[in-house]
Amino acid sequence: MKQNELLTIVNELGEIAYAEKCESYTIISNSLDRQIIVDLSLEEIQRSVPEMKPLRVHTSHLINISHLTEIIEAGSNCQLKLTNGKTIPVAKRRKIELVKHINLL
Repeated sequence: MKQNELLTIVNELGEIAYAEKCESYTIISNSLDRQIIVDLSLEEIQRSVPEMKPLRVHTSHLINISHLTEIIEAGSNCQLKLTNGKTIPVAKRRKIELVKHINLL
């Protein structure tokens, strides 16, 4: 059922730019920052849409790597700017994974 729910969301939104976990729900946004609130975990989204090139960059954030436009570093902090203008934080422990992933592209 959740797989069908996600496919419906992708069909409605178009390509997903990012997903953000908030307490007991997840906000999924497209490149125009149109949002849908769902009862899916980030793990479920990541497994269900591999063509999205999903990358977990924070405990509460998953991005579509093809929507990454800029990496903003300020000291030890890192943020990602997406095509829709949204800025997403990167967890310090996930920064190495992000760099490796980008170098593979």
